[in-house]
Amino acid sequence: MATFEVSDFYTVPIKVSEKGFKTFDRPAIASWIKSDPILSGNGVYVFSIKAGKGCKPWYIGKAERQTFSKEAFNARNQLQIQDVINDQKGTLLVQFITQVKARGKPNLSQVREIETFLIGLAAERNHKLINIHGTKKPDWVLNGVINTGKGKPTKIQSEFKRLMGI
Repeated sequence: MATFEVSDFYTVPIKVSEKGFKTFDRPAIASWIKSDPILSGNGVYVFSIKAGKGCKPWYIGKAERQTFSKEAFNARNQLQIQDVINDQKGTLLVQFITQVKARGKPNLSQVREIETFLIGLAAERNHKLINIHGTKKPDWVLNGVINTGKGKPTKIQSEFKRLMGI
């Protein structure tokens, strides 16, 4: 069984144009890539936006055969995330989930499992999540717990969610 760990939050360098349009600060990202060894690793990455006291996930991806620097900050991801940062207020953050160093090759099948699992959790938290592949919602409802609409769960439902870690 492979063991993985979550990095601290990293603030993604963003620049704002005179008209207020936000884009990735590519020179700052290139400098970051050269100086931080975590970006040469593999695993799962989570982009989120911190606004006020909370943080909300917006994109979850995996870097299996490529490094975080090549996968997380590729042109396609930047384009998708750029739309979010221009629509949402707050600071763009990223976290990296990496395998703890062990003998042998990284466990890529577990990287895929972690990505799918985290996308499922994030889709429950943010219904506007950018990537939702592998998160087919069940065609049943457990009131106040799973696959429910908006509304506050009852005390019993909240206790059950806490018990189950949902």
